[in-house]
Amino acid sequence: MNLENNMGLDEKKTSKSSYLFFTVMGFVFIFCFVFSILGNIFLSVALVASSAENMNLESSPISFNIKTIEGEGEEEVLVIPLDGIIMDSDSDTTMWMKSIKADNVIRQLKEAEKRTTIKAVLLKINSPGGALHPTDKIYQAILQFKEKTNIPVIAYLDTTAASGGYYIAVACDYIISDSLCITGSIGVIMSFIQAKELLENKLGIKSVVIKSGKHKDIGSVYREVTEKEDEILNNMIQEMYSRFLDVVIKGRKRLAELSIDEVKEIADGRIYTGTQAKELGLVDELGDFKKAISYCRKVGNVRSTKVIQFETKKTIFQEVFANASMSENKISDILKNLGIQSVPPGIYYMWVLE
Repeated sequence: MNLENNMGLDEKKTSKSSYLFFTVMGFVFIFCFVFSILGNIFLSVALVASSAENMNLESSPISFNIKTIEGEGEEEVLVIPLDGIIMDSDSDTTMWMKSIKADNVIRQLKEAEKRTTIKAVLLKINSPGGALHPTDKIYQAILQFKEKTNIPVIAYLDTTAASGGYYIAVACDYIISDSLCITGSIGVIMSFIQAKELLENKLGIKSVVIKSGKHKDIGSVYREVTEKEDEILNNMIQEMYSRFLDVVIKGRKRLAELSIDEVKEIADGRIYTGTQAKELGLVDELGDFKKAISYCRKVGNVRSTKVIQFETKKTIFQEVFANASMSENKISDILKNLGIQSVPPGIYYMWVLE
């Protein structure tokens, strides 16, 4: 009898324990479900807000925080860091890579126009180049800024200032380069993968393409480029290369004194060290960042100057996702160290390691 009672008590205890366990698990499940829904709503709102902000870059007023790098006083030297691959402002193609957004650079130059205390602008360039259109947008914005303000703009070539990075530099009044900087790479590149044999013969994958014209799928991964298509693409590349040459010749007096063939010997796509670039007239002077700052103070006709940098005021959503951005930058650094550049197929003013 006692045994039966004890068994009954054990069963009741087990039943209560099971009930308690499943009750707790139910609450945990409900909490996770609700948290997941709220998280998705928050992310959706953040994405919409971020998209709206990007869509209204030109129309909405953007304010900046002023970060003082060194010095004190009313007169200022503005440093604009250009670090990464040059892309359009609304591009998602460099998700894991640092990128230079053309519209962000343009906004900073427009903000600099309003500040009468700025006496010189220093572009600190660390870029292998990037997409054609945003590269030229930055170049044109620098020329317009100089024309409107008569404020000297100096380029400092840091670790890398190749192709599109150098394209931007030649818009400046003076170029100072680190002696070990990788620069040059004056030219245009287009690359894409062709895997027809692998897909069809090895994997049994066949592409079916219905197109309005015979060249509509030019550069397709599924077939080889025809002789006519090779001619079409080469004509485009040469047109864009001529544009690059014009920009360099206009910006560099020593190269303007050479014949076009002599310029092409220098601008054949090869990279140079800062020292080699100085010998060829691609840069004006060798030095470090401090020397570049000193030169800015000199041409700005000021001795004691505050060196500043603009920082875009972050929205609440940007603050929340700041850690995510830091993670992306860490991934970017890892890929960069491995020589991996995550850019889509296209035509670039860019030094690319395949």
